[in-house]
Amino acid sequence: MEQITRYFIVMITTLVGYLYPSIAYILVSFLFIIIDNISGYFCNQRVKKKFPEKVKEAKYSSFKAWRSIRTLGLAMSIILVCFVLETHIIKHFSEIKITAMVSCLICGVTALSILENWATANERAPKWLNVLRKFLVDKTERYFDSDINGDGKIGEKEK
Repeated sequence: MEQITRYFIVMITTLVGYLYPSIAYILVSFLFIIIDNISGYFCNQRVKKKFPEKVKEAKYSSFKAWRSIRTLGLAMSIILVCFVLETHIIKHFSEIKITAMVSCLICGVTALSILENWATANERAPKWLNVLRKFLVDKTERYFDSDINGDGKIGEKEK
């Protein structure tokens, strides 16, 4: 039993040592995804407070938690695959840092979602965020499956 434990510890240590350079990218992406979830929760609370008759509930459900876990797993998988590609295939013909680029892309998309959450139903938003509202999606209708403004459309911008 002691021998099996040693082999298991050696395998885990080897795996961690091999993947260690990609851990920073994974942690930063995880941080962005967690902040996105927190901002989404506060967005839910603001919309429920602003439209109490149209929004059923503004709680963090297990479905949303499971979707977040899937997103975390997908982000980690993509970063790890890019790290392996970068270290074993791409390094032979190019110096492209694909892991950094993909991590930046994940963080950028998540940052956009954070800004959308922050701008949605936020009366106390900073002025610069009000300018960005022209380009950001208002998640009020889309997330709560409610026709807030009564135009017969859910989640679409007026043209």
